Amino acid sequence: SMDNTQSALPCRFGEYILHKILGRGGMGVVYLATQCNLDRRVAVKMIRSGALASKDEVNRFYAEARSAGSLDHPSIITVYHCGEHDGHHFFSMDYVPGTDLAKLMAQGPMPVREAVRYVLEVTRAIEYAHSRGVVHRDLKPANVLINEQGKVVLTDFGLAKRIGSDDGLTATGAALGTPSYM
Repeated sequence: SMDNTQSALPCRFGEYILHKILGRGGMGVVYLATQCNLDRRVAVKMIRSGALASKDEVNRFYAEARSAGSLDHPSIITVYHCGEHDGHHFFSMDYVPGTDLAKLMAQGPMPVREAVRYVLEVTRAIEYAHSRGVVHRDLKPANVLINEQGKVVLTDFGLAKRIGSDDGLTATGAALGTPSYM
């Protein structure tokens, strides 16, 4: 069985080799991985609670993959594949080498033109998502990846809501998101 420690890495996980942990989120762990059959680097997100995940957590997890997976936009993460291996639910997506907006902001003020360009790219991506009926609901600098070319890639659709689909994942009035960005 897989635990979430670095010591067990790299390790084989189905058609992937997991190399290292890229980040931990509210419900998942994201690994840098190689998809062996296509020999490409991808990010693999797994439910943190693994085989102990409740049915509700699993549904929410796959809802994230579906929300992002239903979108095709250069500034929105591409989801390749989702499934289950050894009782672990996962999905694979584009690996975006670079940084994120939270890390950039921590370095101090950025040039105005750069800041405006990031905001513009994010709002265009969000407008596209909204036009396809997907609301992100956890938009914050840490979820805005900046690739090595300086382009924005929106990630972490874990709280996304598909308009018109009552997926029953939000109790009425339940607060979801990151308080300082809500």
